[in-house]
Order: sequence, then structure tokens, then C-alpha cells
Amino acid sequence: MIKKIQKTQIEIRKAYFSNKKPWFIAFSGGKDSTLVLLQMVDFLKREKSSKKVVVVYCDTGVEIPIMREYTLNTLKKLQKISVEKHLNIDVIVAKPDINDSFFVNVIGKGYVPPSFMFRWCTDRLRTRPLQKATGNCENVIVLGTRLNESSERNRVLKSNQISEYMFKQRNYAKTTIFSPIIDYNVDEVWKAIDVLNCDNIVDLEYLKFLYKGFVGADTIEEDAPGGRYGCWVCTVVRKDKAGENLIKKGFSEIEALMNYRELLLCYRNDPEKRLPNRKNKVEGKGPFKLSVRKELLERLLETQKSTRYELITSEEIDAIYELWKQENLELIHSD
Repeated sequence: MIKKIQKTQIEIRKAYFSNKKPWFIAFSGGKDSTLVLLQMVDFLKREKSSKKVVVVYCDTGVEIPIMREYTLNTLKKLQKISVEKHLNIDVIVAKPDINDSFFVNVIGKGYVPPSFMFRWCTDRLRTRPLQKATGNCENVIVLGTRLNESSERNRVLKSNQISEYMFKQRNYAKTTIFSPIIDYNVDEVWKAIDVLNCDNIVDLEYLKFLYKGFVGADTIEEDAPGGRYGCWVCTVVRKDKAGENLIKKGFSEIEALMNYRELLLCYRNDPEKRLPNRKNKVEGKGPFKLSVRKELLERLLETQKSTRYELITSEEIDAIYELWKQENLELIHSD
């Protein structure tokens, strides 16, 4: 394991000093981005440079709340260590623009929740905030992407590969992706985190506990790596196994969130909940009816009251009401 970590450090050093482009680490709090973060911290402790590294967390507004809390706490520890060790690291918590937020799109505009064929969420909730944080300049974004997570992931990676560790960012010509742990397997990821976590930036036991919850297992061995988690409202997958397993592990408040997710999934697949025409007046299943959106907001606020989590902000609610108001005015004028 030490040899593999050292090889990764060599690749990081080569890439880091190969140009003057600013570096941004996309940090989600998960195991892969955690390893990348710790690799970079270890590198910067030994290599002094004026080139700043910026750690960016995309707070989508719909992250699984317990994972969001853990990630924000980790970032606080990182900032503290960065000051103590004189590391050239900044931390940014990036958020989607209000009109790109999940609930403004679904409840305000009537967007149908994402599906595998219409996955509109990733660009709005993650890619755009990350790109905005980079300042729209030529840059390198460091990701914890790994091969062999899925055949689709492998296909996308290979179609955008520049070199062994460098990749193009589709639709963003100014960005180059650097994936230093591309050749790690799950077991190696956990072992490397354990080796590199000497400053205790990561609460490793709690992270392992969360992953055991995601997979509904008592181990995090390679044959049960799982831990595929994402937004709690995600309707791209039919079953949210991570959410179901967290409930079984004792995170009872997640159940209310999963019930709301099931409501979104049910309504997405019900043509009666949608307008008969699209917004451009073309015939075909359109957005959710206004009455349905009002019901979804009411149910969301009820769900929020039943938990200790803020699921929707007041700014989002104001934006939703403004969109409804505009829609009603358009209907009046069209009549």
C-alpha cells in the first residue's frame, strides 16, 4: 500500500508542477474524494508552492442530511489543519443558483424529477456550481474517479481520456480532469485513507459507519463495497438502497425523506399529474400541473417539520411563489 501511495504522490507532483493552472479538488465527503483530499494534503505538507489548491464542496441542497453534516464538519477540520500546517489550501462551499435548485425546478417550474433518460440534475446541481467556483478560467479539477465502478463509467472515461490520469471535461473546454486514484480498487481506497489520515481530518470510523449503513452490511470489505449514495430525492434509480439501509441501521428520520422520494417517483410516472402540452406549446406530456406542484410543496413542508433537517430554504420558497405568480399571469394574458 505504501508503494502505491508513493506512486500516486509522484503522479500528483508531475501534474501539479506541469503548468500554472489553478487546482480545484471536488470534495463530496465520500471515500474516493476523501482519499484524493488526503493525498493532496500529504503532498502539500512536503511540497511548498505559491499555487493555491481550492477544495470545493457542492452543497446541492438535496444531499443526504447526515452525509452533508459529516462533510461540512470535515471541511472545518481541514481549514484548521491548513492554518496550523501552513498549507496553501482554501475551502469553498458552492451552491446552485436559486433558479437551478432542485425544488425550484420541480415545484416551481414543474420539471419532472430526473430519470436515466432525462438526467437534468447533475449539470445544474453539481457541474455548474463547480465551474462557477473555478472563475471560468483554465483550470485542473481533481476528482476521485476510479475505473471499474461500472461499465458506463468506464465507457465515459475512455471516451474522454487524454493520458493515464488526465481527462477532458465534456462541454467545458477550459477544464482538465485529473484523477490520481483512477487505478485503485475499493479495498485499496480504504487502506490508503487509513495510512494518510495522520492529522485526523477525517473521522474514519464514522465514515466507515456511514458506508456500512449505505450498503446495509457490517463490513466494508471489497466484496461489499457499495456505498453508492447521492441526493435523497434521486429518482434516477428505482430503489434507493442506501436510504433503505440507513433506516435499517437506525437513522429513522431518513424514512420521512424516503417517503417523499417515493411520492416524487409515483407522480413522475403518472401522466394525469402533468399538463397535456409542453411549455413551448408542442403536444406531448408537459410539466407538472400547478395543483400538483402546490401539493408537492405542502407535502415537503410537512416532511421538513417531521425531521430536524432544513429541506427547503425560504429563498427557494420565495422563488417558487414568484414562478407560480408569473405562470398565472401568463395564463391570464393568453386568455
